[in-house]
Amino acid sequence: KILGFLLFYILEFLNFMLFKFLTLPFDKKTETFDEEEVNNFLVNKKLNHYEVEFFLNEKNAYWTVFMAYEVILEKDHKNDLQFSEAENLLRDKLREWRKEQADQAGVPVYIIFANEQMNAIVRRRPASLEALKQIRGFGKKKIDRYGKEIIELVKNFYGDNHE
Repeated sequence: KILGFLLFYILEFLNFMLFKFLTLPFDKKTETFDEEEVNNFLVNKKLNHYEVEFFLNEKNAYWTVFMAYEVILEKDHKNDLQFSEAENLLRDKLREWRKEQADQAGVPVYIIFANEQMNAIVRRRPASLEALKQIRGFGKKKIDRYGKEIIELVKNFYGDNHE
């Protein structure tokens, strides 16, 4: 198995693929492994290969995840009406988040925000609540209810989750 890993690393290294190892500890309070770190890491990446290993260390349980990935952030300047691959990925993430919020609230997705607003978020990349307020349709109520999560999603996507 180790030889397979090494061969994969060598072949992919020659193709300039990026790698990441994450180790997730078992949270005894929630009795789960927190996948948020993996999800946040992958939000703007295309996962090409992964391997997982479970291990115990002094009565503590861990999952280690090896990921081979490509960053998807290159801007497509062909046409302003088109979205780049990265922007389409962000739109997908926003669409998924919007659906979850709508399902929880029992409302149609356009109540959370319309497609026009979603496209504006993707184009403008708001990094603050003030910037989000500048997008038509985001008033005080929506900002108070959803603003922080939207900003956090955008920041995580672009790898800017530290202020």
